[in-house]
Amino acid sequence: MSKTIFKKGAVALVVTSFLTITACGGSDSSTPVAAAPSFGAMSIVMTADGDNDSGQVSSTLTISPASSEDSFTKYNLYWGNDDCDKVGDAFTSLDKTGENLEYVLDEDTVMPQGSTHIMVFSSNGDTEMKECITMAVTDAGGLPKPPAATFTDPSTDVGTINTTVAVNELTYTEFTDDGDATDDNFDIIDGYVVYWGSNATTKLNSTALKEDFVKGTSADSISVDLGAPVAVPTGATHLLVYSYVGTVADADRVESTMARAVRIADAGFPTVTIASVSFNDVDYDKGQIQGDLEFSVTSGEEDDFNSFNIYFGDGEDKVGAAIGEVATVSGTNEYTFSFSENTQVPELADNFLLFPVKDSVERIGAPVEEDIVDNVAGSIPGDGPGAVTFFDGDVTADELSGTVTIAPATDETDVDEYVLYWATDNEIENKLYETPITRVATNSEEDVTATIPLNTVVPAAATHIVIVSSNAVGESTSETDIVIANVDNALPAAPGLITLVDNDTDGVTSAANDKLENELTFAAASEEVNITHYAIYWGDGANSILQIDSADAVIAANVSKTDLSFNFADNVDNETDIPTGATHVLVVGVNAHGNSATASFIAIDQPN
Repeated sequence: MSKTIFKKGAVALVVTSFLTITACGGSDSSTPVAAAPSFGAMSIVMTADGDNDSGQVSSTLTISPASSEDSFTKYNLYWGNDDCDKVGDAFTSLDKTGENLEYVLDEDTVMPQGSTHIMVFSSNGDTEMKECITMAVTDAGGLPKPPAATFTDPSTDVGTINTTVAVNELTYTEFTDDGDATDDNFDIIDGYVVYWGSNATTKLNSTALKEDFVKGTSADSISVDLGAPVAVPTGATHLLVYSYVGTVADADRVESTMARAVRIADAGFPTVTIASVSFNDVDYDKGQIQGDLEFSVTSGEEDDFNSFNIYFGDGEDKVGAAIGEVATVSGTNEYTFSFSENTQVPELADNFLLFPVKDSVERIGAPVEEDIVDNVAGSIPGDGPGAVTFFDGDVTADELSGTVTIAPATDETDVDEYVLYWATDNEIENKLYETPITRVATNSEEDVTATIPLNTVVPAAATHIVIVSSNAVGESTSETDIVIANVDNALPAAPGLITLVDNDTDGVTSAANDKLENELTFAAASEEVNITHYAIYWGDGANSILQIDSADAVIAANVSKTDLSFNFADNVDNETDIPTGATHVLVVGVNAHGNSATASFIAIDQPN
């Protein structure tokens, strides 16, 4: 059964509606009856309205399909009333699927004036079934919550209250939060009802604490006395005051969706002032804490109570049972509660709550709150980054530049970014500086790239770039590294001393017969880290490659670092022609950046 509350003149009406199939009048008699759909939806159900503004709804509609969908193609949804009278055009059309259909009314969806129901018609394009399925809409914002509520407790008995709950209607127009009474909807309220609340929004149980709370006028401040001291039931933290329509004796009276909450404060409990409270989590596992919760009270107040109960909390609301108790000691106003390693934090908890206790009775009232430190919200990443590649684009020694490509960590769940540091070895503990070289955000388990700017100078003590995973809590203890010596692609050094003994007897006096025979050898460069191989050229000077066809200027393009030689006698006729103009043999170191800036050379101008 579904209820709709609406206002007609100054009279508040409660309309009770069942899901109905209703013959719809006013259909076009010229439409052939045979063309109309033969079956309609079996039912329509809507979730409770989640929009607390009057005249607006937010809900999910579920439509059960017709027993046979052969005679139509879609379902049309309209605003209207229980007589299948439409208010406006269809607000949506849903194609049949043979399965349940869902449609979401987004927050702030406005109910057209005059509409009380949602209606469903099966349709063949322009022709609809004559009957419809209807569902009454209950507007959660149609009945306002009380405009204000206050109370004070004159009872001096610990654990009881004897109070007057007052609803100040004089100030209702000053409140603007969702669900409050306004000039437009105040008249619909018939009275108020009071419940115990387990928090600011939830009834402790369905039994009203006080029901005979009749509304006054908009200029009144009305109140109701709870009578003799009332024991506060276990779990109660608030008094909840609801508006209602109907009468106290009416079992079907309708209450407002939202309540005006008043925190219970037990005046019989001694005053307790928490002077300070702090906590530092040293357990970096996700969802776990370890450490000391430290707090102090105003000196002297420790004698007025016996202990503190400590809870996990969601705001002011307890999450679960007490997790510990700290006894007070006369003359001592500073206290500590220690959380052991791997203490699990409930999913909803975001803080600690401290409640003082006297004679085994826990104070009823607002607790002392302390936020749980951020370490609980996540843990340091468990995995370092994946494989790393880098090509140095800076040709100066001891300088780097280029793009570092970083593969994602095996588990990137807790990783926000990757951070690059200079280090003296391949471990993050030995990074040179706290300030990183650079950092880059993750990208949904895809490779990411970090840029090392041009002319970035490598610190003298740095031998590695170390890369770690990072988030707001901290950095991974595992890492990936780049050995700087393996990637610093400066132009290579020139090789060492060259030796060449020409065994060719043709001499060099006749240009047509200038030849070389025998083996050229040379020493390795003093630093071969940046050298991939060596090359040998004809030269027309001590450091100048002969300017002829490039192929003819090359004697050997790729000489291995393990060979360091070239045999001129390996050519045809056991000798090699010397190109015109060549006066030297040059040997250079080579890498991806090119040839070494200088060459090792030997003159070839002696005759043999």
